[in-house]
Amino acid sequence: MGYAELSGQYRRLRSELDAAYAVWNSSRIDQITEQMVEVERALASAENAVRRGRADHPDASRDVAATRAPS
Repeated sequence: MGYAELSGQYRRLRSELDAAYAVWNSSRIDQITEQMVEVERALASAENAVRRGRADHPDASRDVAATRAPS
C-alpha cells in the first residue's frame, strides 16, 4: 500500500474516531485506535524507506512529497 493510500486510510479512521467520540462508543474507539496504530506504523515505515532510498513503490517518494505541507 502506497503512502498516499495509507494517508487516506488514516484520515478516514480519524473521521470515524471523531464520530465514535461524539457518541462515546468506547468499544469502537478502541477498535479504531488499534487500526490507527497499524496505519501510523506503516506510514512511518514508508517514510523511512523513502528517506533511505529503499521505497517499496517507485512513486513512494512522490507520494510522500505530495502529502507534506510546504515549509
